[in-house]
Amino acid sequence: MVCVWAIEEFFKALKSGCQIEKRQMESYGALRIALALFLPIAVRLLALRDAARCEPDAPCDALSARQLQLLRACGTKAMTATPSNQEVYMALAALGGHLRSNGPPGWMVLGRAFEKLLVLEQGWAAAQGAEM
Repeated sequence: MVCVWAIEEFFKALKSGCQIEKRQMESYGALRIALALFLPIAVRLLALRDAARCEPDAPCDALSARQLQLLRACGTKAMTATPSNQEVYMALAALGGHLRSNGPPGWMVLGRAFEKLLVLEQGWAAAQGAEM
């Protein structure tokens, strides 16, 4: 039963968070490329959300060290030196425009936030002359 819910949540992350349906692919090849890009993102979003729910106080390992550094520098929420899953989850949600008064962050907010984080990461890598 739990596996069915995980699969449903994964598809919500893919459909709502990554907005795969709104991208309107015109060919099977384009769809395959889009899925290759967005499947890992949906998995990462689902892993972060589940870690924040199941192990909120554990140190976050769902994002890379560079992503955590960028979230700390560019985000609106302060984070500790070793942020917990819950801290990172809420900081990422805030980057996507989440307001605490609206309840827990939804997939659209998380997807928008992760997209912003990836753009920040690309900009940082370009400025540093580093590889992604």
